[in-house]
Parts: sequence; C-alpha cells; structure tokens
Amino acid sequence: MPVDDPDKKSADPLDRMAPEEILSIAKTYFLMGLAFLPFMWLINYIHLHRVARRRKDELSPSVATYLYLSLGGCAVWTVLIFTWLGLYLSKRTQWGEFGDRISINLPLGS
Repeated sequence: MPVDDPDKKSADPLDRMAPEEILSIAKTYFLMGLAFLPFMWLINYIHLHRVARRRKDELSPSVATYLYLSLGGCAVWTVLIFTWLGLYLSKRTQWGEFGDRISINLPLGS
C-alpha cells in the first residue's frame, strides 16, 4: 500500500475550506433534508464525514452534530419508506377502493 506523503497537497477541496464554510454546508444540507429530501441527508453525511474526522480539532462540534443528525434522519426515513412499501404491496388489494385511489397505476390481474 502506498504511504501518504505529508508534504503532498490534498486533492479534496474541503480540506482547504474555512471551518465556517464547512459548517455552513453541513447546515444547508441538513435543512434541505428537512424539506422531505432524505437523500440530501445521506449526501451530507457521505460528503463531509471524512473531512470532519480529519479536521476534528479545528471544526465546530456543530458540524458533527449536523452530520449525525443527517445520518439518523436518513436511517429513519429509510425504515419508514420500506415499511410503507411492504405494507402497501402486501395489503393494497385488501384495502379495496382506498388501495386503488392511492395507486398511481393499477396492476392488471386479480
């Protein structure tokens, strides 16, 4: 495995950003996730987690808070979406007219 050269400049532009800018990005993506866009929470966590770990001493603790709230929110949404999907797929025909009204397209068959 190649050894990292300490004199080599990082290719990640987040390593050169000011801590306030990283906090602003983390907060913006978190707030976007609150607008029912849970994939933004996942992007927030994936995009900033590595940098937050590398620059832990110079970044505000709020960055880590936003990242872990983003990860938790994404996990909760994932569970909710898959629970609804399983419930809908297994019970739609038993719901009768209501099941038909909430369907975007009606599958053919019984």
